[in-house]
Amino acid sequence: MSDVQCFRIVRGTEFHKAIQKYLELAPRWAGVTHELGNSIGEEITRIARMPQALRIDYSELKKEENKKIFKKDGMLRKNLKVSKEIHEKYIEIIKSLGLEEYEEISTINFVHGAMRRKDQKLESFIANEDDVFYKGDFDLAEKTGGLVEPITLIEYQETYLAELKKREANQ
Repeated sequence: MSDVQCFRIVRGTEFHKAIQKYLELAPRWAGVTHELGNSIGEEITRIARMPQALRIDYSELKKEENKKIFKKDGMLRKNLKVSKEIHEKYIEIIKSLGLEEYEEISTINFVHGAMRRKDQKLESFIANEDDVFYKGDFDLAEKTGGLVEPITLIEYQETYLAELKKREANQ
């Protein structure tokens, strides 16, 4: 293993803006689960955060009529009129909550090169509402084309500890 290297996302970059958008939109998914659950008469708590396709946790379904609409993998069955109606309702909910352009953080990281190879290690956490910190055994700044900046291990650890204390105080 190489030496540990630590990084912080560079503010103002497209990468940083994408992370900010993710953090703004992610809490809205609670509204999706609530509204979708109400529309099918079930308590839905787990849903894949994909604006284009509806996928739920099939094990949460209690009603037999809903179990016939969804496949065991949580996707809607095709060629059913009620499936089309539920999908249209889902898209309506997504639009009403402004989630059409939502992307998961893993996708954002992938698009901007903040990822590791199989033989590399990479950890990350979000602090201060929209700062992302990374710790790895390779040069992430080079891999992302300068979208992250090097910081010291001590700065990384101090920020991580401060975030832990903040989260513990809020519980």
